[in-house]
Amino acid sequence: MPRPGTKKSIYVEAEPQDVYDFALGDLQSLPDWMSTVDSVESADESWPAVGSSHTYTRTLNGRTIVGKTTIVEAEPPRRVVMREEMSAEGQPDLPARAGRSIWTFESEGSGTRVTMELEGTELGLPIYLIWKLLFGRQVAHNLEQSLASLKRICEEELEDVAGG
Repeated sequence: MPRPGTKKSIYVEAEPQDVYDFALGDLQSLPDWMSTVDSVESADESWPAVGSSHTYTRTLNGRTIVGKTTIVEAEPPRRVVMREEMSAEGQPDLPARAGRSIWTFESEGSGTRVTMELEGTELGLPIYLIWKLLFGRQVAHNLEQSLASLKRICEEELEDVAGG
């Protein structure tokens, strides 16, 4: 059965360790650059170690969605794999969803190529085709927006540190 998903990347003029540390280590800034996160509600003290989690909220079609991200693999500062779980608050009729995201941080020139790949749960072919038609472009657009914001913030932070 196919899995819905998308993969996007962007070049960031910063060292891989700096981008990795910001993207994973500064959870309070996550809503500033991750277009699908409204707020981070809680995080394990050991975040971003393998096995640690954080919870967040987002609003989708007027519903509050609660998400939980758990790190399942980490190779700092090169790669991290996270399990993503989501459920609609107060909506027991909606099934919980799970998937994974894979973030890579590769040296490129004087900066970093950041790639984010999202992979959903396996779906039957008719449901997968409906997802692709109705949601695929929006998911890809949200991921592009998030990467562009991550780039802007990381490069501004680096410039502020170098300049001041």
